[in-house]
Amino acid sequence: MRTYLDIRNRLVQARKAAHLTQAQVAEHLCIAECTFADYENRRPSMSVERLLELVDLYNVSIEWVMTGVNPRFDPQQLAEAVGVATAQLAHLQAAISKCQSAA
Repeated sequence: MRTYLDIRNRLVQARKAAHLTQAQVAEHLCIAECTFADYENRRPSMSVERLLELVDLYNVSIEWVMTGVNPRFDPQQLAEAVGVATAQLAHLQAAISKCQSAA
């Protein structure tokens, strides 16, 4: 079962692997450092757009962030995991395809 804590931990791991500080990521995202710290420490969710920005910045796959592995990933499961509307699935599917082709 995917939990926000698992996803958050993988995002922190990816940021550190990319040798980026919270301040650097916050600056890249044009948000306050305390806002970004909340994403990693307290906030229960973030927008799909923000998640996709982090995936691109950290150069990791959305599959890994969401599951910890790289299986064939069902976009509907991703939508349910991050709580997005079905209308946003096309955008997510494009991002997933981009990640898969880059791997």
